[in-house]
Amino acid sequence: MVDLVISAGAEKTTDIGGRASAPSPPALDPIAVSGADAAKLFGVSVRHWRRMDEAEQVPAACRLGQSKRWGVAELRDWVAAGCPARAKWRNMNFRGPRRV
Repeated sequence: MVDLVISAGAEKTTDIGGRASAPSPPALDPIAVSGADAAKLFGVSVRHWRRMDEAEQVPAACRLGQSKRWGVAELRDWVAAGCPARAKWRNMNFRGPRRV
């Protein structure tokens, strides 16, 4: 039988022999998401998200190698601002280069 003990935000488990195993690390909230995850957040299809990106209707993504990532904090700020087009958002929000 496996017992679960929660202590200070970390989980400790014991195996069948009663030996304690290492606590699992706390879950981390993502700071950037893929286009597929961004589409899920907004309740649209991946194809629709990509079309909006190509039409510059969403904030610009950061490039990490061949992949694109959207900052979660920026997406939240963008929604709070009323989801303006990319050019208007850039002018409203420019604070220098973004780092993820």
